[in-house]
Amino acid sequence: GAFATPLPAYNVSWVVDSSSLTLTIDVATEGWVGFGLGAGSGMRGADMVWVDGEGVIKDGYALGKFTPYMDCVQDWTLVSRAVASGATSLVIQRALVTGDDQDHPVVDDGVATEIVVAYGMVGIFGYHGMNRATMQVNFFRPMATAAHFYADTEVKQISLMMHSGQPGTPYTV
Repeated sequence: GAFATPLPAYNVSWVVDSSSLTLTIDVATEGWVGFGLGAGSGMRGADMVWVDGEGVIKDGYALGKFTPYMDCVQDWTLVSRAVASGATSLVIQRALVTGDDQDHPVVDDGVATEIVVAYGMVGIFGYHGMNRATMQVNFFRPMATAAHFYADTEVKQISLMMHSGQPGTPYTV
């Protein structure tokens, strides 16, 4: 699967096999790159991993909107890292279920997982500023697209509901 994050500079694709989650992360930075499995409240409670500008991978967890703590067991593996022309491409991997109390298991329970992503423009891991986002993804089922609905003969109607944030501002669909 793959998804574009709300950050134009940060994209993720993944592969899930019977025992592991492998992420490919492409970010427009030569600095540090972070990714987290959330607990439903952004950074608070998130199971984090980050790779600094030197290519050192760290597994951690966040208790709030401040620097994450190091995990007692380092469960993420840096498979590969390429840095060139202002961009970093990472491949990282972790077991779906680590047995580590400081990690969130990645399970096929039909519920999307909250994801937190962030990056820095310098190599030393630190505050991300506005270079952060949260979203939800289901690692086991692809996101539905309009084509899925058109192909399903059971679907008789599609309703779109949107909020622009500005009353009276129309959307074009």
